[in-house]
Amino acid sequence: MPPKQQLVVSFAEKVGIVDVSYMSETAQRLGAQRSLIFCRKKPHDNVIRLAKEEKVELFESPNPRQEIKTINERFGKDEYDIIIRNLEDMRASMMDPC
Repeated sequence: MPPKQQLVVSFAEKVGIVDVSYMSETAQRLGAQRSLIFCRKKPHDNVIRLAKEEKVELFESPNPRQEIKTINERFGKDEYDIIIRNLEDMRASMMDPC
């Protein structure tokens, strides 16, 4: 049986440049074939352009968390190793505690 492809997925209310860069670096570090971000609000044009350059796929969705659950259920068992990253947690870890 061939090895499964890796898929990195994440979600956020609104995606920014830092989010796209983080997902691109994470995908490269893990050797993932695809990187997806689901968001509620349409990203800025600069973010969309960077995502295309970095090969990070952006999807607008009214319920990003549900999209990730659906992907995990549909593709997780057979086709992909799905790695979930929470961009909101990543942002919180970058904030100054003071």
